[in-house]
Amino acid sequence: MTKRLLSTPMLESKAECLDYIDIQNDVSLAVWQNEADRVITYNKHLHTLSLYIEGGHDTYRTDMKDCLGGPNKLCFFPADHTSDWVVGQPLRLVHFYFTDTHLNYLGLTALDIDPRSLHLPDLTFESDPQLTAGLQFLLANINPTDMSNRLLLQDVQQHLILHLLAQYREFKAEAIRGGLSPKVKSRVIDYMQANIDQDIKLEQLAGEACMSTYHFSHMFKQSMGLSPYQFLLKQRMELAAVELRNQVPIGQVGEHCGYGTASHFARAFRKEFRVTPRVYQRAYS
Repeated sequence: MTKRLLSTPMLESKAECLDYIDIQNDVSLAVWQNEADRVITYNKHLHTLSLYIEGGHDTYRTDMKDCLGGPNKLCFFPADHTSDWVVGQPLRLVHFYFTDTHLNYLGLTALDIDPRSLHLPDLTFESDPQLTAGLQFLLANINPTDMSNRLLLQDVQQHLILHLLAQYREFKAEAIRGGLSPKVKSRVIDYMQANIDQDIKLEQLAGEACMSTYHFSHMFKQSMGLSPYQFLLKQRMELAAVELRNQVPIGQVGEHCGYGTASHFARAFRKEFRVTPRVYQRAYS
C-alpha cells in the first residue's frame, strides 16, 4: 500500500509504521512505535496531531525537558514547525496528518476564517477529551480494506480539525493586506457555484475579477489559501458528496459537477474520498 501522507522525519528515524490509512485525499492516519531515538520534527506543508497510546513517560522535547509524555497525551505540530525530541523507552502513538490546503478550505468554508489570519500554535502534552476521543475512534476503526468505514472516518476527521480551530486558533494582530477584495472574491465564488456544471476556464474567473490570469491566480491563492483549481475541485467534490448522500443517480451527479464522462468523475471522486461514488452512495442508502 502506498503511504502518501507521512512525516518525513519519522520515516528517517528508527520509528516503525505499524498501520496506515488514507482517510481522504488530504488526510491520513498512521500508527507508529519507537524507542531510544532522537527525532527532529519538521513537515513543511503537513500538520500533525499526535496521541500517545502506550509509553512515552520518558520522552521529552529538548526545549521543554521537564514536560514528559504518557498515554492519552496530545501534541500538535503545525506545518513548518520544528522541534527536537528524545525518545526513551518503547512507545506507541497515532499521528493524524492533514495538509495546509485541507485546513485552509475547512477554515474558510466552515468558519469563514481568512487563511492569512489562520494560525494554530504547537501543543506539547496537552489534555483534551474531545480530541482524545476522536483520535481513539479513528484508531479503533482503522481498516484500509473497509471502504464504507472510511466514510465515518471522514466525518470524524472534519470534527477534529474544526475543534482544533475553535479551541486553539490564535488571532494574528497584523492587518490583512493584498488578495482579492471581499466583493470580487464573492463574485468569483458565486460564478463558480452558478456554473459548476460547466467546464470553467481560468480566463473566465479572471474575467469576473477584471484581472489577467496570472494576477488573478496569485491574488486568489493569497486570499483563499488554495489555487482556483484546488478550490473549484473542492467545491465540486462537496456538491458530489451531498448529491450522492441524497441518492441522486451517479451519472447525473457527475454532470451536475461539470464532468464530461462518468469515468472522469469517478476518478476525481475516488482520489478525493478514497472510495468510488457507488460505494459512497450505498453507505448512505
